[in-house]
Formats: sequence, structure tokens, C-alpha cells
Amino acid sequence: MTIQTLKEFTDLAYTLNFKRTAERMFIGQSTLSKYILSLENELGVQLFARSRQGVCLTQIGTEFLTKAQKILSAYEEAMTLIQRSKGELTGQLRIGFLDAAVRDLLTASIQNFRQKYPNMTISLASLQVNDLSEAFNNNIVDVALCILFPNSFLPPDIIFKELYDDGISAVLPAEHQLAGQEKIYIADLLRYPLILPSAHQFPSYAQMLSEYVEHGPIPPNIICDYSHIDTALIMVEAGMGVSILPSNIENHTTSAVFRKITDCNPVLKVGAMWKKKNMSVGVPEYIDILFQNT
Repeated sequence: MTIQTLKEFTDLAYTLNFKRTAERMFIGQSTLSKYILSLENELGVQLFARSRQGVCLTQIGTEFLTKAQKILSAYEEAMTLIQRSKGELTGQLRIGFLDAAVRDLLTASIQNFRQKYPNMTISLASLQVNDLSEAFNNNIVDVALCILFPNSFLPPDIIFKELYDDGISAVLPAEHQLAGQEKIYIADLLRYPLILPSAHQFPSYAQMLSEYVEHGPIPPNIICDYSHIDTALIMVEAGMGVSILPSNIENHTTSAVFRKITDCNPVLKVGAMWKKKNMSVGVPEYIDILFQNT
């Protein structure tokens, strides 16, 4: 059993998809299958149940996952200690990010980090809000750039440091009759088809918006619960409806029009999160660079 095998096992336990994990580990799918089977043979237990419906952890696999995560955390902590004592950084930094919401921050911070620590490699994981806790628990990411909503829950073992505040805006097709209106209220948006976030992928955000639209003067006409912000932007650009998104997304290339909503202005916090303990190689250095640039 090797550290790399444990990393492959924990990643597969997260994705429950051999193809996806093989791509993330930069190995062939058949090679990954052989490694996992070899691990199971070495331990003398079946870690994964395989069927036509997919892959899932067995009971002993779930228990072994907890132990494997502790081993990997201890290994990464030890390697970090050694590398810092030698005055050099080598290894891999795994960064999670919430796509459009933090894209500008991500690009600049990676460029500066690579310039200062050329021996470090970086892997990126595109996540949704609902994936963050699991991604940390399964050692998929070391640090993540994300948004916290007013009703967000932060796990006790995670640190969040704010980079800046953001708000929300009505997002409209360029030719929409509300696009030229100076003041827009929630009630104005309820007259049109609404494109809102999925409660599964964006639980805190969806709940917050639901409280706004459900208490309006007329029932909302929700035509889509999107799982990805790009889906919302495309639908708005195509004239299929209107949406409500974090205001900073306006900085990205889109023909949609962003307008502040007059009667609700929640404070969204854009920042970085990481584990309180067992910080992996490069995490403190990346965080320093990230906050130096803002």
C-alpha cells in the first residue's frame, strides 16, 4: 500500500466514478481499476461495491476511508514540515473554485504563486457550493475560493477569510424592458419567468432567494433551477427569462444586463477557505499571495 494508492482510493470514494478519478489522477481507467483491486486484495476486504447502477463504498470501505484521510493528512503535514525546514516548496497545491464567481481572483493568484514557487504544481477543481465540505473531507482540495451567503453554515474545522463583499443583481436580456429602468424591485421580476439556483447545488443561496420571491405580491414563475451559473447566463442571454446573480459576475463576458435590486441588498462574502489543521504544502504561501493582490 502506498500514499499514492490511498490518494486514488479517497478520490474514488469522493467521485464514485472510475473514469472521473482516473482523469483527475492522470492515469488510465483500467490502471486505476487494477490499483483499487490490488488494494482490496492486500487488505482482504471489498472497499467498493460495483454494479450496473454504479459504484458505492461498502461499510468497511466507509470505515477505511476515515482512516485513510487521517493517514494522508498526517503525511502531508510531515512533508510540509520537512520542505519548509529546507527552505523550498515542492509538491502539489489543489485549489477548488466556484467558477465565474472567483475566476478573476484565481487567474492572478495562480500566476503569482507559480512565479514565486516554480517547483510547485497546481491542480484545479471546479466545485459547486454544496461540494465544498465533502471536497475538504476527502482531501480533494487544500484551499478553495468561494462565496459565503448570509445564511451559510461554515464547518468548525474550516477557516474562512474574506477578500471583499459582494451583492446581488437582477440579470436581464439586453433588450428587456427592465434593462433601462433605474430602480428594480423584486416585485418587478416576478412578472417574468425566473431562472433561480438549484436548492441541491446552492442550498444557502437558493433559500435566501426563495425567501425574497415567495413573499412577493404574486407567485413566482420559476422555469429553471440551474446547477451552474453559466446555465443561468445562457438562458438570460437567449431571452428565456430573468435571473438574480452575484453582482461581480457582471465583470465577465456576457451580453446580459446587470441591475441592482433596490429592495434587497444582502452582503455576500467572497474569500478563501482552508482547514484549520494539517495545512498542505503551499497553502499558507498561496493565501499570503492571494491577499497581497487584493
